[in-house]
Amino acid sequence: MPDPTVNLYTVDEIRAAEAAAGVALHDGTLARRAAHAVAELAWTTWLRGLVNPSVAVLAGPGNNGADALLAAHLLITRGVQVVLVEPLAPGKSALRASARSDLPPAIESNDHLPTPPRPFDLIIDGLLGIGARPVKNGPMAAVIQQVNAAGVPVLSIDVPSGMDADTGALSDGAMCIQASRTVTMIGPKRGLATYQGAAVAGQISVASLGLHVGTTRCLLDDAATLASLFLREDGTVHKGRRGDVWILGGAEGMTGAAWIASTAALATGAGRVFAALESVASAAGIQRSPQIQTRTWATPVPERAAMVIGCGLGQSSDALVALEAAVSHPGPLLLDADALNLLAQSSTAAAALAQRHAPAVLTPHPLEAARLMGVSAAAIQQDRFAAVRALALRFNAVAVLKGNGSLISGAGSASTWVSASGHPILATGGTGDCLAGLIGGLLARGLPPLDAARLGTWIHGRAAELEAARLGGSCGLNLARLADTCARVTNELQRSRFN
Repeated sequence: MPDPTVNLYTVDEIRAAEAAAGVALHDGTLARRAAHAVAELAWTTWLRGLVNPSVAVLAGPGNNGADALLAAHLLITRGVQVVLVEPLAPGKSALRASARSDLPPAIESNDHLPTPPRPFDLIIDGLLGIGARPVKNGPMAAVIQQVNAAGVPVLSIDVPSGMDADTGALSDGAMCIQASRTVTMIGPKRGLATYQGAAVAGQISVASLGLHVGTTRCLLDDAATLASLFLREDGTVHKGRRGDVWILGGAEGMTGAAWIASTAALATGAGRVFAALESVASAAGIQRSPQIQTRTWATPVPERAAMVIGCGLGQSSDALVALEAAVSHPGPLLLDADALNLLAQSSTAAAALAQRHAPAVLTPHPLEAARLMGVSAAAIQQDRFAAVRALALRFNAVAVLKGNGSLISGAGSASTWVSASGHPILATGGTGDCLAGLIGGLLARGLPPLDAARLGTWIHGRAAELEAARLGGSCGLNLARLADTCARVTNELQRSRFN
């Protein structure tokens, strides 16, 4: 069976593969292969069957522009009307100059899209490649603004112009093409999988150009890669073998967070779920599921149980005492929400966490990660890959940096994983508690912390996609329904593994 792992590459790794191609890079072989991939995708997806199809081809000054010009030539031979847009003077690329000279003399150059815009059937974006600097002003920025306002499908070459191929982040004030689809060359880039890069890339296709880059330390998690992480069970399994989860949170007025996490833990098939709340009086708010047993913060947690702390924990002095006790728990441990905020304030808890024999799982969103690292949320988002590695190493933990294209990294592994699932419907309160409970349930079932984090993150995102499809958009998420859908996704993954 072929290895289903999808590697995500840095610019340096792609450059090394190009350099290894040697003469094929310089004689135009790779550029012609790239152009063929672009033209074929444009033709089969948008243009075939149209009467007098027309395309605006945006050609930048470098080799990315050469790819666009060569693709334009191929489309012209198929009868496509091409309008050429070259906002900047050509650079010193001999390949680009050759590609431009091959176009018919009647193809004139424009420095912007026609005004008012023509009703193009497609815009091909070959303005900037993977090594481009941020675009904030000037002719290139003006064209990007035009394209994004045109209401026309956009096919970007390699990456949407203006995007950072390594991080997926845009610097303040920078502009980027909003693509309908991206055909990325040689191998998928890291920045296409997370944060703003994932939001602007549209559907992604990969054209290998006949090159092999090899493995890397950044990998994409999808159903094919994750199903194998489940542990095999036989017909004699019972709730004791499925393990216990203790959800420690639910301070007064915030028991809903503990209920959400507890319900999600049940969705993974955990044997028993206990909601340890601030007080007995708080338990009345958790009785929405008879399967969830209630305890208090003062109740000792069994050593072998998986503990999830932070969901509705609050930031009181009692909550801090609970956190500092929790980090010495010998069983599996996950910190979320208020536990992370308290961790950022407690050097005692941070030191104890880093010294744990078994790594804990941390599930911060960018602001919580910023507090843990003593930086701004913007700094976290500017390089999410560096941030999640730094979190994992600082706290000797498995870190899940949540967001569009959630990242998972463990102190004991050199790799970082990007979850291929997710949807904006998760942008509502309580969804983080759901994720924490999911991972906690998988920890209770005996999965190693890194595997549990990767599985839980993907299941959470996939369930969100299914709920968004059911609701027809990104509003109205019901967290009880989300937990039910997480159970369905979990069962489907397990069936694909063992049936």
